[in-house]
Amino acid sequence: HRYDNRGPGFQLLWDETQKLGAKFTATVTYAMEASGSYHHNLLVFLLGKTDRVWSFNPLLLRKERLGQLRKTKTDALDAQMIAEFARKDGREHPFSTVDPEQMRLRELCRVRFRLVRKASKAKQQLRRNLDILCPGLGPEFKDVASPSAMAVLKDVAQVTSLFQATVEDLEKLLKPFYQNPDRRHLKAVALQKHFEERVENGGLEEPLVFEVRFLLHQLELYEEQVRQVEGKIEREMERRKSLLTTVPGISLVTAAIVEGELGDPHRFPDERAVRAFAGLDPSVRQSGKFEGDRVRISKRGSPRLREGLYNAALPAMRVNPACREFYERLRAGGKHHKSALTAVAGKLLVQCWAVMRSGKSFEIPEKYRVAATTEKETTTFPSAPPSLEKGDASRPSSTSQESPQGPSREPKVVRK
Repeated sequence: HRYDNRGPGFQLLWDETQKLGAKFTATVTYAMEASGSYHHNLLVFLLGKTDRVWSFNPLLLRKERLGQLRKTKTDALDAQMIAEFARKDGREHPFSTVDPEQMRLRELCRVRFRLVRKASKAKQQLRRNLDILCPGLGPEFKDVASPSAMAVLKDVAQVTSLFQATVEDLEKLLKPFYQNPDRRHLKAVALQKHFEERVENGGLEEPLVFEVRFLLHQLELYEEQVRQVEGKIEREMERRKSLLTTVPGISLVTAAIVEGELGDPHRFPDERAVRAFAGLDPSVRQSGKFEGDRVRISKRGSPRLREGLYNAALPAMRVNPACREFYERLRAGGKHHKSALTAVAGKLLVQCWAVMRSGKSFEIPEKYRVAATTEKETTTFPSAPPSLEKGDASRPSSTSQESPQGPSREPKVVRK
């Protein structure tokens, strides 16, 4: 049977399946594939009437489908395969649940994620246009959407007077962003030199300048929208009194990403399961005497959770000595900077999961607190590694601050 993916269709499905259950004196259990957002409304509808509902990961069902010899694929065969999978393996999976508060928080964070992605694409297009209009101008700004870059581009990207600003004009534009007059003058001279050295581009100026101005407006709009969404997220997290913010380096936005994407922490039996959910578990290839020389993360699971934790790893190292010690130990062992940051992100996830599962505040282990106090008496706490200075590609694209990670042992927690 086919049912309309709306309210009347859902009700018809419910009525007919309940009649079948009564006819055979059986309890009806519902199973479906978690197909993006398409299944969501049906899942919520059924969970409002019964708790016997499964929503299976599409990867599990795909493996079940590949295990069959026939290559035919139809809706009827898919429905039969899902029912058979539920009958054989359903007991290994808990029934699905819906927490409206958690789903609302998750969707707020995903709205922010989509806005940040759109802004990132606009930046890429802006840099591409600048590379054609004035080669060298884009790299002159580490971030083409920075306030100083936006101020300059708004003034000089004019169809009638393209890149005609003098050094004095540029210094006036840069004055709010460069307090040091010498640095301001050097930047203005460098920009003016790029203006003078640009070449003809075969009549592309007018359309590209139009698009540059459109992109500048888009970036301003995206920045304002991200600010509004983050404000809403922060107010929501303050209302929830989230304990994740007790982890040094975890901001309200990062805490919201973790809580929204992770959901109920008790559905994960151990830290390996929670790492796998975020796609931060190792993907190992080994057979007989063969062992792969590179171990990558699986990148399965929630990409939003993985990205949020990765962006949190660097800021966490600045405020959490346990994170920094773990990172430095990996680097000393020969790990690449980004590999070490990814490992820190995985440890951060475990710490957050432990706090959520225990319902207790996070506390840095005593040995790290003592070490941090001693180090502060002798030297200043180091800043970020040189490879991640402002403008590095691995920095987070949003403005939120982020999170800490610690030693390999279980993190300490104390009651609030």
